[in-house]
Amino acid sequence: MTIEPTYTLFSEKMHVGIKEEWVAALRDPNAKQIQNYLKTSEGNCCLGIACEVAIKNKVIPDAIFVGFTEYAESNVYAYEGRESYLPRKVSNWMGFMEDIQQPSFHIKYKNVVGERKTESFHLTDLNDHGFTFAQIADLIEYMF
Repeated sequence: MTIEPTYTLFSEKMHVGIKEEWVAALRDPNAKQIQNYLKTSEGNCCLGIACEVAIKNKVIPDAIFVGFTEYAESNVYAYEGRESYLPRKVSNWMGFMEDIQQPSFHIKYKNVVGERKTESFHLTDLNDHGFTFAQIADLIEYMF
């Protein structure tokens, strides 16, 4: 006898208008995707794009130059002192809980032997491991 897995998807919710702006910015054909940092001279990660939307809405000031890193082989910039995680002001403005620095979604399910499981997926991990901005935008629309 096989037990069919069941699942529930859940995540933090964000303000609808902000979500729409973020998704549109991710889908901009001129947006250049990078990994491991919010912003370098080469582009932004998906959360860096969220910070750029926050700058456009005057939530935070422009990113500031931090320095050159050989790891990224480019100049690195910080938003509100953050190089890799969402600044608290941006997280709050988006409607996430106060300490959410890495938006994520979760899947709760029962596996084939009936065990309850929860898997979490951070947008930064998806960004840094092969998901395109367009794919991340689709997930944001569906999950948040």
